[in-house]
Amino acid sequence: MAEPTPPYERLTRSHFGLDGYGTLWLGPDHLLLVTSAFGIESYRRWYFRDVQALIARHTLRRLVVNLVVGLGAFAFIAGASAAFAAAYAADADNRTVFIVMGSICAVGALLALTLVAWNTALGRGCTVQIQTPLGIEKLRAPSRLRTFERIAARLRPQLEAAQA
Repeated sequence: MAEPTPPYERLTRSHFGLDGYGTLWLGPDHLLLVTSAFGIESYRRWYFRDVQALIARHTLRRLVVNLVVGLGAFAFIAGASAAFAAAYAADADNRTVFIVMGSICAVGALLALTLVAWNTALGRGCTVQIQTPLGIEKLRAPSRLRTFERIAARLRPQLEAAQA
């Protein structure tokens, strides 16, 4: 994704979605959303004087991701336990195979639990919309409430100055 010219300040890192990447930029008098999907870039600009509201709504995405990945971790733990139990009961020729299988499952469980911890540490998920006189549009980024609050605090003085 090509980055905008220097007077722009990046507000969010690239956010991946099923329909491509999106990044929010701060211009001198506007917000710029750069989206890229399948090699096609598009730009959407909102001038500060037109912005009526930034709306963030909590989503259950973090919970759903944690449940799905947590169930995967549970499956890996069960597989590792079964493989190590089978290694204990197996003869010497097959013991190595079961130990390797159990170790692979244990590493998979560790990775899955690390993803759950990382997703939890990132904070609550949200979907952000911007309201203008033309209607409400969904922003691709940010996707975490903590990031939205930081961006809203950064934009508030500029929005108020442009609308005063």
